[in-house]
Amino acid sequence: MSGTEILKWMDESSFFDAFTIDEKVQLLEHSLEFFRYRKGDKVIKKGHADQSVYLILRGSVNVESFQNRRDFVIATLKEGSLFGELSLLREGTRLFNVIARDSVVVMKVDVKRYEAMPHNLQLKFNDKFLEIMLERFEEMNETYAELLDSRRKEEG
Repeated sequence: MSGTEILKWMDESSFFDAFTIDEKVQLLEHSLEFFRYRKGDKVIKKGHADQSVYLILRGSVNVESFQNRRDFVIATLKEGSLFGELSLLREGTRLFNVIARDSVVVMKVDVKRYEAMPHNLQLKFNDKFLEIMLERFEEMNETYAELLDSRRKEEG
C-alpha cells in the first residue's frame, strides 16, 4: 500500500473529516499502522491481549462470538467503522473475533502510538471516538427498548 493510496482512503473516510491534510500526513508518517487482510482472515482473535483500535478504510468485517459450538455474527462493520476502541481505555483480552468479510484494509493505532501522538491529534481522535461510542450506545438503547416492547406484547 502506498502512502498516496492510504491518504486517498483517509480523505474518503468521515472519521478524518476534522483532520487537515498536514495532520493526515503526520499520522501516516509517525503514528499509524496499516494492514491488509483477505476474506476469512482474523483481524482480532478472541482472548488475545491487545490495546489497539482499528478503523476500516476498505472492505467490511464481522464481529463474531462463539457460543454453543457455533459462530454468531454480532455485528457487520463497513468502511469508516471503528472497532476495538475500548481497549485504549482498559487493559484486558479481546471479547470477540473480528473476521474479514472480503479484502479489508484497516488502520491500527495501539495505545503507545496513541499516547505518542501530538495533543491536538489525540483530541481529534477522542472527539471521534466519543461520537462513535455515543452512536453505539443510542443504538443499543433502541434495540433494548424494542426487545422490552416485544417481550411485553408477548406476555400480554
